[in-house]
Amino acid sequence: MRPLFVEFEEFVRARGSALLRYGYVLTGSAHDAADLVQEILLKLADRWDKVDSPEAYARWQGARHGWSPPSPASTRASRRSR
Repeated sequence: MRPLFVEFEEFVRARGSALLRYGYVLTGSAHDAADLVQEILLKLADRWDKVDSPEAYARWQGARHGWSPPSPASTRASRRSR
């Protein structure tokens, strides 16, 4: 049996760029996407041996924490600039 950290590293290598793209879709910013994915991977690493589907868990955490609706002030400002 392989050590868990090896499996986790392989998952990050295989799915890391896809998770970054997903994070970008959720946040709209490459910097925020990288921060989000880093947080997700930290949580996933802590629960690696308990998670049945790492991809599903990572995407669920991203959707749960990565997206927030625009604030009313920023929405008004973007409408005025049109």
